[in-house]
Amino acid sequence: MTVTTPDFPLRSLPIEIGANAWIAAEAFVGPGVTVAEGAVLGARGVAMRNLSAWTVHAGNPASPMRERRRHPSNAGAQA
Repeated sequence: MTVTTPDFPLRSLPIEIGANAWIAAEAFVGPGVTVAEGAVLGARGVAMRNLSAWTVHAGNPASPMRERRRHPSNAGAQA
């Protein structure tokens, strides 16, 4: 692909990652995406939309696979 405009716009939005969330190897989180508390994005997953809390997500595009059990020490924890 050739970019023909000299002012090629870069879309830059903040990514938010909640407490106890994991993002695995080679995963991609798009601009403006929120990875909620306790969420997991599997290896090479592509998150272009917000990931729900305490849920394991995988694939391209990332989709929920299963709920993640909260560890007793994390229940009710304040960030």
